[in-house]
Amino acid sequence: MRGDHGTIWWLELVTEDVKAACAFYEATCGWSFVETEVPSGHYWVAHENGRPVAGIMAEADLPTEKHRLHGWVAYLAVEDVEASAQAIERLGGRILRPPFDAAGIGRICLARDPGGAPLGFVQPLR
Repeated sequence: MRGDHGTIWWLELVTEDVKAACAFYEATCGWSFVETEVPSGHYWVAHENGRPVAGIMAEADLPTEKHRLHGWVAYLAVEDVEASAQAIERLGGRILRPPFDAAGIGRICLARDPGGAPLGFVQPLR
């Protein structure tokens, strides 16, 4: 079941060139894109056979330099995003953006693991 603790819940690409990325994934994966507005700018939701599969956003649209990520970010579903954020720091990771509410999605936290890889945790709305 989507949303089970520890499963990949969403994939998101942060890129300098959204137009080129959309063209690339349309040609290689057959994805189509729907552009939407979000508080920080624009977001492109990739669809495969009418089903949302990933998102793409411009690096420049992220809230601050501190929160900028580049490349693919996997969001893992968790039961308690606050507890996960505490565990990240306790286990040698680094919080990039503390837990926040994302309308219609749930609570999200952005981080880097102890090796520096970016990741997100999401406590999906039930």
